[in-house]
Amino acid sequence: AKAMQDGPQQIEPRKIEAGFTKTVHILFPSPVTYIDIGSMDIIAGKADRAENVVRVKAAVRNFAAETNLTVITEDGGFFTFDVYYAENPAVSTLNLT
Repeated sequence: AKAMQDGPQQIEPRKIEAGFTKTVHILFPSPVTYIDIGSMDIIAGKADRAENVVRVKAAVRNFAAETNLTVITEDGGFFTFDVYYAENPAVSTLNLT
């Protein structure tokens, strides 16, 4: 109720890098129920047999424009990411648990 009294709350996206030859894995605190990608420049999906892990990879080498990724988890968590291309992503696993 307090959030509604204060008005809408902005969710700041996390910045992640996606590579063409490397996969980035994001670990969430509960099972993922929804994934949305902002453009066809990236590929994202749940990892096999791991309901709380999303893998992200560039579908196009050297994509120039920033894109985004949104993930919703079973416990109501809402996560948003700004995704940039990097030949060698600085982080290969992001633990949000």
